[in-house]
Amino acid sequence: GLVDMVVCNNIICIALGNLHILRLNLLQPGNLTTIPVTQHQQNEQIHKIFMDPSGTHVIISMSTANNWYLHGTWKKKLYYLKDMKGIIVESVAWDKKSADIETTKQILIGAANGTIFETCIEIPQAQIAKCKQKIFRPVYNIGDDMKITGLAFERFPPTPGQPTKFLVMATTATRFYQFIGGPNFLSVFENTSIGFREFLGDRK
Repeated sequence: GLVDMVVCNNIICIALGNLHILRLNLLQPGNLTTIPVTQHQQNEQIHKIFMDPSGTHVIISMSTANNWYLHGTWKKKLYYLKDMKGIIVESVAWDKKSADIETTKQILIGAANGTIFETCIEIPQAQIAKCKQKIFRPVYNIGDDMKITGLAFERFPPTPGQPTKFLVMATTATRFYQFIGGPNFLSVFENTSIGFREFLGDRK
């Protein structure tokens, strides 16, 4: 059956319970791509899939904390994200201003253990043999093992002579976090006076 589905830029990506990914371009509905996901452990299932706004880059997170990358031009294989082994991904903040097919640029990963990671996946000439995860590092942990259920970032309008400034927003089941800073993500999260807004209601 269907496990997860995302739609961006006329591209539909569907995760199935039989460990396959379906990819369909709505502008070319007769061209359906089916890609198998290699099973690393017994009873492994797809947990969630995440696709960037351009419909080019896809991250597939497994129930066993294995993770894969899929490029929009690939038809048969996935790239195993070995640096992300042990991480169950709950959310991804993509760079909305990037439409580069050879790199994801810097993005943020929200994990099930409450940690936010920064990463960048590069795919020179869109070739799987040249694919590599340029960086993968933790930048913040909210504690209490709370899942990062939502994650997004925006750039402030540029100011002449001033470095890039980011607004990062993160949510858990009961909290909303806001981070402001720059010129990079490490600097954004160095502010130790971060606060959050608590949501009222059921924590389940």
